[in-house]
Amino acid sequence: MTQALKRHNEGNTVVIPIILRPVDLRRAPFNTIQLLPTDAKPVTKWMNQDDAFLSMIHSIEDVVQKRFLQSQTLQKTKEQWFDEGKLHYESKHYEEALVALEQVALLDPQDAPSHLYKGITLQELQRYDEALAAEEQAIFLDPTNARYHCYKGGTLRSLKCFRAALVVGKSPECLLVFPLNRCSWS
Repeated sequence: MTQALKRHNEGNTVVIPIILRPVDLRRAPFNTIQLLPTDAKPVTKWMNQDDAFLSMIHSIEDVVQKRFLQSQTLQKTKEQWFDEGKLHYESKHYEEALVALEQVALLDPQDAPSHLYKGITLQELQRYDEALAAEEQAIFLDPTNARYHCYKGGTLRSLKCFRAALVVGKSPECLLVFPLNRCSWS
């Protein structure tokens, strides 16, 4: 157990203590680690023990997923994640595109194009509020990019915020790109 805890503290492995029966944990060498089930309530104290095991399954799946994403993030560059996100988007695999684009944001939160692509991807998934937030982040990072404003207008239109969409469509940024007909949706 000492070796496992040492590797856990170094970040080389994950130790997840599971409490089956009541026990005094105050002096346990692992009392600073997240215990399962939820709130370190022993399995035998749960009204329905199946709920305890299900809770543990979900928690362990979350840890495994987080570790997997961390390992993938360390292996790929921002550009590789972005290219993967675009490829998934173009293949209409929007959920996979979203995962890749979120990795770009983890590696470089200031990357405006990834926020825009995330917004466009969320539009395809009809998650318009999230799309709008991503597009606004892209605009915050690169306020002079006209296309970002136009995509935001399209999302506002999808949200049925027609006046706001029209204002965005007539903005100087959009008029620079689309001087005759403004953005294609206005």
